[in-house]
Amino acid sequence: MAEINQAPAKASPLSRAIERASTDPDFRKRLIADPKAALAEVGAVIPEKFADVTLKVVENTPTTIHIVLPATHADGDLDDAALGGVAGGVRPLGMELEEA
Repeated sequence: MAEINQAPAKASPLSRAIERASTDPDFRKRLIADPKAALAEVGAVIPEKFADVTLKVVENTPTTIHIVLPATHADGDLDDAALGGVAGGVRPLGMELEEA
C-alpha cells in the first residue's frame, strides 16, 4: 500500500500563542500584559484595519470562567459574518491573525 505524505496542518498564530502560554509562564504574563507584542512573538500580524483595536487577554481560573459576547451593531442584531464568528468559537469577530 502506498504511503500518503501529508504535511501536518500549520497551527494558527492564535493557537500557537495559546499553546505557548500553557507551557511558558513568562510568555503567559506577556500575553496578558501586552497581547499585540506577545502575538508578534509567535509570528502573528494584526491586520492594519485592526491597528486601533484593543486586544484583551483574560484567563479562566478554577472558580471563574469568562463568556465572551460578540459585539452588536447599532440595531442590536448580528450580521452574517458576526454570526459565523460566534458559531466558530474563539475567533474575534472579523479578525483573522495573519502570518508574519
